[in-house]
Amino acid sequence: MRSFPKRKGNLYNGSMTFENLLTAFYRDENRSLPWRNEPDFYHVFVSEVMLQQTQVKKVMPYYQRFLAAFPTVESLASASEEKVLKLWEGLGYYSRARNLLAAAQTIVVSRKGKLPGTEAELLSLPGIGIYTAHAILAIAFHKKAIAVDANLCRIFCRLTENTEADLAKQKESCEAFFRDRLKDSDPSVFNQALMDVGEQICLAHGVPHCEQCPLSSLCRAAVNKSYEKYPILRKNIAKKKENWTVAVLSYKDKIGIRKRPSSGLLASLYEFDSLPGILSEVDLRKALRKQGFSVKKLRPLGPDRQVFSHLNWNLVGYAVELTRNPASSSLIFVSPETLESSFSLPSAFLRYYRRRKQEV
Repeated sequence: MRSFPKRKGNLYNGSMTFENLLTAFYRDENRSLPWRNEPDFYHVFVSEVMLQQTQVKKVMPYYQRFLAAFPTVESLASASEEKVLKLWEGLGYYSRARNLLAAAQTIVVSRKGKLPGTEAELLSLPGIGIYTAHAILAIAFHKKAIAVDANLCRIFCRLTENTEADLAKQKESCEAFFRDRLKDSDPSVFNQALMDVGEQICLAHGVPHCEQCPLSSLCRAAVNKSYEKYPILRKNIAKKKENWTVAVLSYKDKIGIRKRPSSGLLASLYEFDSLPGILSEVDLRKALRKQGFSVKKLRPLGPDRQVFSHLNWNLVGYAVELTRNPASSSLIFVSPETLESSFSLPSAFLRYYRRRKQEV
């Protein structure tokens, strides 16, 4: 987290209005983020899609590489899905990348380059929901809109000591609360100031930095020291668990990969040979023989875990050197250079590839 300057008390108090407190805070403390340098539609669009369910720190290098490859919506629209997915490799939630490409193509082809400037137009694009639409409207087009996410709901619930547990009702009340307080300020500054407060100050875990918050003088939870009670959270539903064995097969210095189905989890990405269950070396050798593979050498790559929004994978990996490549195999064998430059591997498989590479 960014370290704020040491102060004797909070400077953001007194007779300042709610929005003026936020404006002053943003003027003094706003984060230096690459997409804030050019806050036009395309830059905000790409950054907000990347930031969905992903931390700012992780997004920044991806954003910069993505913009270097596709500096305009037109260049993105003409890109191949393979190249887009390769640049997205390791960022997760790959449907975002495919939707980003599809939205760019819709803008350039169907809309003939006309940018979507209304909520309805934005929501008609693939992968754009209410939050992203409102963020684009406010930040890129300076229109009065509030981008409501979990961070903003947390700020709202603490400001008001709101006890509503129903997420839909909580979001509705949250949007109305902040929209009512956005009167004369630039919606771009107003929303981005709240984003900075939610991500750096009004923290979900641990003690929030109330002494640095521009809104602490107006916050009931800060005054009453009740911040840990808010927001009221619903009980988490237990995630489904699956066990998989990942076999990184190699033959004559080439690596075996296959394309996953075009729909479902990790659609259209590439994977190594994956077998259900946590297999021992003996069991893996037997399973590979049934597939027609002849194993020359097998080396453990250790356990791992991949967490999805609705599912957890427990994994064990092996590096497997083959004596031959059966013609019936569904794998294609490519050089490490080609794999690294042209094929996108999800994080679960990419980590095993890197382990194998380090130990060769």
